[in-house]
Amino acid sequence: MLKQLQNVTDDIRRMTGATGWDRAVLRDLHVTADLLDELVHEIGIPERWITHVRALGNAGTRWTASQQLPAGRAEGREQQLARLHAQVDQLFEMTALQTVYRGRRGVIEPVLAERFDALQRLQWVRVAMVARALNVTRAEVGTRWSSDPRRWTALLEKSREVRPAELSKRWKAATSALVVSRARTRYNALASAGLDPSGAPAPPHPHELNVAAETAWRATNAAEGARHAGPATTAEGERGARIAEAVDAAAPEHSGAEVTDTDNPAPASTAEIPQPHSEIEP
Repeated sequence: MLKQLQNVTDDIRRMTGATGWDRAVLRDLHVTADLLDELVHEIGIPERWITHVRALGNAGTRWTASQQLPAGRAEGREQQLARLHAQVDQLFEMTALQTVYRGRRGVIEPVLAERFDALQRLQWVRVAMVARALNVTRAEVGTRWSSDPRRWTALLEKSREVRPAELSKRWKAATSALVVSRARTRYNALASAGLDPSGAPAPPHPHELNVAAETAWRATNAAEGARHAGPATTAEGERGARIAEAVDAAAPEHSGAEVTDTDNPAPASTAEIPQPHSEIEP
């Protein structure tokens, strides 16, 4: 990851102010550099190392196999996990967005549905790959990434309150070709660094998320109908229970076959990624 960041920084330096280059290429390089900077922070690389390789790239130095890094200290574990949890939250939120949008529109244009599916898969694997890079364990995740019915109810209620124009705006933003392209750039950067998501903790698979969200959406609609049809006190009292029962009954069980326990990895699983040793003392 640091190699990619240093070299793209040097590419930007060489192309800036030069003639004969397509401006779109330079713009793409800047986007790539920004995404790489985002990812190296996500996987816990010390800030001092990031600053170091950027400085070398700006000075016209390409990465070499014998390159040394200054001593650096990674940020706290709580900060690393909080950033990863935020990416998981985004995965759940985008799934809720699709569910509400489809519920209101009735149908989604095929090209947009295809883009959303791609973005959802890329977001899911991004979480798994970053979890792999950070050596996250199931104990650290706990139930934070689970498909809890109450979580879906809250997300869907929140999305339901969004005005139609704003909902359409969010949907267009989530299904733009540019957003999907940048998600693929992130994935390629992580994959080229050798990060294998197998054996890492991960949220429920996108298909499981979609089923749980759709089930919760139908349950909340049914509960809303019952609330308006019957006495308010009775409907409100039973509403949460009906939603939870419906989601639990319909959502597929997350087998975890592609996500083995990193606390007790099987012999064939990917080995933990060791923390790099600094080679130059400050």
